Amino acid sequence: LDKGGRNALMASALGGNAAVTELLIARKVDPKLEDRNGLNALVYAASAGHDSVVLALKKAGVQKGTDVALAYAMRGCRVPLFRSLLAGNNMDLAPIQLGGDTLLMLAAGANCREGVELMLGRGADVNQVSEDGETALMRAAGGGFPDLVQFLLDKGADMEVQNKRNQ
Repeated sequence: LDKGGRNALMASALGGNAAVTELLIARKVDPKLEDRNGLNALVYAASAGHDSVVLALKKAGVQKGTDVALAYAMRGCRVPLFRSLLAGNNMDLAPIQLGGDTLLMLAAGANCREGVELMLGRGADVNQVSEDGETALMRAAGGGFPDLVQFLLDKGADMEVQNKRNQ
C-alpha cells in the first residue's frame, strides 16, 4: 500500500491495464478494498476512462462505486459502458451526482445526445437544478451545443431559469 492506502489493483485500474487487473483478481487480490478516502479500483478505473477495467471489476463482483462509475461514464459520453453498468441493476439514478451535477447535466455538458435521451427516457427531470442552480440546458448552452440546446427545449427545458449567480 502507498501513503494513500492504494494497492497494486488500484494502481492497475488507474493505469488502465485490464490484463494486470484480471491477473491480480485471479491471484485473489480483494477487488473491493478501498483506499483511505473510501475509493476502490472501480472508481479509479471509471474516473480514468478505462472501460475494460471497469467491466472486469464488475465481473469480479465489485458493486460499491457503481454510482460514481455511472457518473464518470455519462460525463465522458461512454454510453455503452453506462448501459453495461446498468445491466441487471435496478438502481435509482435520480440521486446520482458528480460535482453537484445530475447524470442528465453531465450528459448535456458532454454534448451527449444519446445520454440525454437515455436519462430523459428513465424519467430524469429536464429542469432539475444543481447545487449551484444550473440545469442541463445551461450545461448544453454553456458548452456551445446548439443541437442539444434545441433538443432540450423541445423536451420542455425552461430557458428562463437562472442560476444562483442570476445568470
